[in-house]
Parts: sequence; structure tokens; C-alpha cells
Amino acid sequence: MGSDMWRHFGLKGDPFANPEPFESADYKETCATIASTIEERGWLLVNGGPGSGKTYTTYEALARTPCRMVRSLCGDRHHFRATQVDAAIMHDLSQESPRLGREARRRQLERVLGEMSREDDVVVLMDEATSIPRHVFTEIKFLRDSLRYGSDPRNPSRPDRRPLFAVVMIGWPSLAMDIEKSNELRPRIRRKPMRGLSRSEVGRFIEHLGLADVMGKDVVKLVSDHARFPLHIMDRLREGMERAFARNGKTVLGSDITLDVTEMYRQLRTSGVRLKDIAEVSGVSVAGVHHVVSGGSASQKMIDTVQAAIQSKLDEMRDATPAHDDVLKAG
Repeated sequence: MGSDMWRHFGLKGDPFANPEPFESADYKETCATIASTIEERGWLLVNGGPGSGKTYTTYEALARTPCRMVRSLCGDRHHFRATQVDAAIMHDLSQESPRLGREARRRQLERVLGEMSREDDVVVLMDEATSIPRHVFTEIKFLRDSLRYGSDPRNPSRPDRRPLFAVVMIGWPSLAMDIEKSNELRPRIRRKPMRGLSRSEVGRFIEHLGLADVMGKDVVKLVSDHARFPLHIMDRLREGMERAFARNGKTVLGSDITLDVTEMYRQLRTSGVRLKDIAEVSGVSVAGVHHVVSGGSASQKMIDTVQAAIQSKLDEMRDATPAHDDVLKAG
């Protein structure tokens, strides 16, 4: 397909390749929260599920905010240590090697960060923060609490008690829940969940991609009913275009759009169908059905079985309501 498909729809190129940021209310709010966190030298977790835009939005916000960024990669849960944050700070802000002794390294960090923070705001970015062992957060808290440098510019007779750097983390909602449960971390780490586009913003996002003339009117409504994150929306639109292209259609119809099993269940739930009903059709336990439709890990056989049961219920809905032939269907 590729370029042939884009030409088929009268497009100059792939509309999904590196689109300009769509400044939804959620995007603007998250960018503003990150900017204020850096200015206040705070500690923030931007959280959301896969495709929610948390990483994209965070990097865009950091690119727009004047600061010195230190990146600490956190993908290896079993080997990540707080000393990796120390090493990242020294690597990105100084030509010096980290001191081996803990107290000597603390004084070195205090000096390097203190001198840098007099000129620029410093932010430590921790991507994949869900992978960090929870006790490491306590060590980072101690580091932020123990590093002080010089006198307070607001009151030169007193030492400056502000942290020398801000922390911005990117992680999953499960990390936000762990922080919420911790009396030590909850008051220190601000949580900003990615909420996605509002229903009215979905249509504007499709226009933003240059696809308003390609998508049928029913597509905007159907997509806004079931997908709110930009990546999820783009996946649905691309798949719809591929199906329309395969049938040589010039416009994407509602019947060209597909849902994954979680989205299928959301649609079915609006008609009053219960988990118990799907369990009876599929032969899978109610707990098993709930696990699948909640996006939990399961065997492909179980997912296919539950999806087939949901599809049969959707087919019953369409047969009972002929006027709604464009109800979303499974691929």
C-alpha cells in the first residue's frame, strides 16, 4: 500500500508520520504542569497507559521549557540504583567523574548542581519510571532533601532550602497508585494523569491530520465514542483507510473501523450486556472475561474466545436494530 494509498485519498504523504502536536486541553494542561514543576523544583509523575501520549507530551513540554535536562534511563527494574541518578547528573552537567565515597559524591553533586541551578533550572527526567524499585524513590527523596547550596536569594541571611533540581517521571497508572498509597511519597510527588481528547476534540484532531475529507461523518462519531488518545485514534483511522483502499472506496465508512476487545466491550456495555452474559456465551469465567476486557494479559485463545462472544452480541444488536448498520465491528 504505502504511497499508493495516500495518493488514492488525494494526500501528499503519510498523515500519521510525525504530525505536529495537537494542542488538546489535556496536552496544554500537562505541558503547563511540567513547566510549573520545573520552575518550582518539584517532583511530578506524568502517568497513563500505552498510547496515552504521556511520553510524547512530556518531551514536547521539556523542549518548550528553558531548562537543563538530565536523562536517567530506568528500564531495568532489577539493576536500577539511585547512584544511576548521581551518575546521570554528573555525566550531563559536568566533565567530572562521580566520587566513589557517598559523602564525597554528595558534596560533589551539591557543588555541581548548585552552580548550575544558579543559571538554569535543572530537571531530572526519568522515563519508564514504573520499572524503578520503590525503595529508590526514598533514596531520591533523601538526595533532594540533603543537597543545599548557598543562601536564599529571597533572604540572604538564611540558607537556600529549595531542592537543587526538579524531577519529572513518566510511568503507568500503577505507579501513581503506589505513590498514592505511600504516606512518605504521596505529599511529595504530584501525579498528572493523561486523560486524552474530549469527544469534541476528536473531530478537530482528524481535521488537524488533514483527513476531514477522507473520513465519513459517522467515523468521527464512532471513533470519538471509543477512542480518546491520539495514538489509538490514528491506529483506528489508518486501519479504516486500509480497508477503504482495499475495497477501492474514496471515503472511510463506519464499517471500515475496528475495535480491540476492550473497546468492543465498552460499546456493548452501553446496551446493558453484562460480563455474566458474555461468560455464558464464551464458556469463560466471569473473572476471566473481566481480565480480558480490562486489557490484562491472557492467552490468545482466551482473547479470541471472549472476542467472538462479544462479536456475537454485537451482531445480535445490529440484527435487532437495522438502522444502525454502521455499528463498529471487530476486525
